[in-house]
Amino acid sequence: MDNQVTIETSRKLAAQRQIDGAIAHLCESELECAITLAGAAEEVLPDTNEPEGIPPQKSWAPRFPRRP
Repeated sequence: MDNQVTIETSRKLAAQRQIDGAIAHLCESELECAITLAGAAEEVLPDTNEPEGIPPQKSWAPRFPRRP
């Protein structure tokens, strides 16, 4: 098996891919997937110890429409 593919990555790049995926799922109203990927990205990134101006998820999630 000489056809192995190697992909170099970093924690920052992995988190960015998760965030991009979360946004794509959010645009499709697939909230469970979006929240899961966003949470995973949050765990990968280092703690900033400072608020970023985004309110906690519990405060904004109810505003999104539910899928029929």
